Amino acid sequence: MLSCITLYKIPKPPGSARHGLSPEEVKKHMLKLLDFYADWCGPCKIMTPIFEELEGDYTGKIEFQRVDVESESDLASDFGIMSIPTFVLLKDEKEIDRKVGAMPKEMVKTWLDSHLS
Repeated sequence: MLSCITLYKIPKPPGSARHGLSPEEVKKHMLKLLDFYADWCGPCKIMTPIFEELEGDYTGKIEFQRVDVESESDLASDFGIMSIPTFVLLKDEKEIDRKVGAMPKEMVKTWLDSHLS
């Protein structure tokens, strides 16, 4: 390995239309995948198109966010990022899992699916 989410049903409030939740409220309860990377990182470059494909595959299920460790070093430090690429999976803004290093798309999908079921 190169080195350089469970959803739950949100109850419908009584008397509400379309669940009565704003898009922001729904988004808050989605899984979030943080991709810690740097532009100069070879394995990160390998993962970029995979990350972009997965973002399309998981629309409405997982929010994807790329984090440049050089321009957002405080956030990388908060998460204790020591190697890149590092993928951190969050639920309700709390880390539930992480993977380090480049990996095939199917491996990432299997990992993400394990947190959605």
